[in-house]
Amino acid sequence: MQAASKLGISITVNKVGSDSPNTGAPTTVSPIDGSKEWKPTFTLNEDGLLHQLRAALVQSLDIAAWQLLIHCYYPLLKEST
Repeated sequence: MQAASKLGISITVNKVGSDSPNTGAPTTVSPIDGSKEWKPTFTLNEDGLLHQLRAALVQSLDIAAWQLLIHCYYPLLKEST
């Protein structure tokens, strides 16, 4: 909303659960004070994201290690057969 007010964009705001008819009248939003800024409706699970990132990196390293082993030892295996 703060970005919209800086750009001069009109925003229509209605109460949740309001029974009053929607007039659709735009409301100009004034710059928001930092202490009164709206809080996000979700929280970021940083530990979960770090765990997923670590798991993906470990899996990638594991795959790369197997590919390297196959690449290095394939000629040796081919010669022995």
